[in-house]
Parts: sequence; structure tokens; C-alpha cells
Amino acid sequence: MRKEYCCTKCGLIWFDKNSNEIECPECANHAIEDIFPCDSSAWFEAYTRVICELQMRNKRIHYHKIVKGEEE
Repeated sequence: MRKEYCCTKCGLIWFDKNSNEIECPECANHAIEDIFPCDSSAWFEAYTRVICELQMRNKRIHYHKIVKGEEE
């Protein structure tokens, strides 16, 4: 099963398999405290903090571009 995740370091939102070893495909961040499942209640609670942190780093939320043949 694939879930939607957001990396709070670079702002990327992407779909990945549901596992304990999630890594951001853009910045290779794999710290569990920096990656939120976007479809969870934790994401709704953290959203404002995440946006503020991204703005301080001149980053914004953006979606992963899927390359043909990449989707599972």
C-alpha cells in the first residue's frame, strides 16, 4: 500500500510504500521526525509549523514529478 508523505526539510510531497524506512527522493532526508504522512492527523497538527519552517529556509511545499514508468 502506498501513502502520501511530506518532507519538512525540502517541502516535497510524494507517494511511497508504507514502511519504517522512508527516504525523501529529493533531498535524501530519512529522519522520521522530519517526514510526515500527509494523510494523518499528525500532518494536520504539524502543517502550520512545517510551512513556517519551510518559509524560513526559502522552501515551499511541492509535489514529486512522476516519470513515466516510475509509478508502481
